[in-house]
Amino acid sequence: MEKNLSFHETLNRTNKPITTDESWDKVMASHKEQNFKAVITGILNYVDPELIPKYGNADQTEFKIWHGSVQVQINISATTFKVTAPFLDISESKKIPLLRKVTELNFSPLNLAMIVLQNNQLVFQYECPLTLCEPYKTYEVLREICIYADSYDDEFISKFDAKWIQTPSITPLSKEKKEEGWKVMQLYISEALEAVSYFETKRALDSAWDILTITLMKLEYYLQ
Repeated sequence: MEKNLSFHETLNRTNKPITTDESWDKVMASHKEQNFKAVITGILNYVDPELIPKYGNADQTEFKIWHGSVQVQINISATTFKVTAPFLDISESKKIPLLRKVTELNFSPLNLAMIVLQNNQLVFQYECPLTLCEPYKTYEVLREICIYADSYDDEFISKFDAKWIQTPSITPLSKEKKEEGWKVMQLYISEALEAVSYFETKRALDSAWDILTITLMKLEYYLQ
């Protein structure tokens, strides 16, 4: 094994983080001052500074933010913080196994938000008094809804015949980027197999497992 493994920047070249420690410091300061509305808006600003001007109303009490195939609707009243995200239409689905799966998700992995049934639609929902908007918990509520709505929509559609409430807008990669991505993936895999074979002959199985783990992480980074 006389060469280094290849490494490439992400395929879309847009992996620069937009969150900053300073933004989170402001969120924590707002909580300490018991300015709970500023906690919520501060978290949105921490996630992406463009969310508030792009998706919020004038007094920053309502936000309708698209994430994948769902629209995360945030409402801040004088006393209440509420998040709603219409998920899927199940009017023509296999309801019994689907609702059984929803019940499982509400126990785990969901910890704060839950999926409820409203007029043949599954809806992610969370509500609490404004005074209970602790920063880490509030961030986790939004993260949880975005992550699991994006993770389970395709599964529910393919397995249980659910339907999108609103079809997501998808912009495919160009032909050139697809070809580039395919070549890099093949390179990563061929290099990994070669390295694993080498370490197996040396009976260095820990190093072989390290190569496989690194390769999976490289693929995830490159394709994200």
